[in-house]
Amino acid sequence: MIVTSFLGLGLLFILLAALKSLANALRWTTLWEGWDIGSAKWGGGTYNHAWSGGGLTLLSQYVVGIEPVAAGYRRVRVRPQLGGLKHAQAEVDTPLGMLKVAVTHTTTGLEVEVDAPEAMIVEIVK
Repeated sequence: MIVTSFLGLGLLFILLAALKSLANALRWTTLWEGWDIGSAKWGGGTYNHAWSGGGLTLLSQYVVGIEPVAAGYRRVRVRPQLGGLKHAQAEVDTPLGMLKVAVTHTTTGLEVEVDAPEAMIVEIVK
């Protein structure tokens, strides 16, 4: 625990500087596993943990509603559940190629746009 008195203030600045460098790294989209990634001190491993991207998985599966129903994403069901959201979109990199789904809540219902690989069968359930 860092106490923000004069004794802990120096450590707090070091911590904030480390976090700033992570937030400003343009190539990365999740919290890094190691603080020294990109430096000579970095010993290897992965750049991020699954828990950093867990919300993205939930977004594509439950909000946008992308569900593989056949092996290798040969057949996919899209069953969006926007709840109170007006718009959501997701991209899933499948063995057949990139699947892109965008869902918009309109005054007449849900508008679903799908850009799928040619070999993929997509079923839309509203």
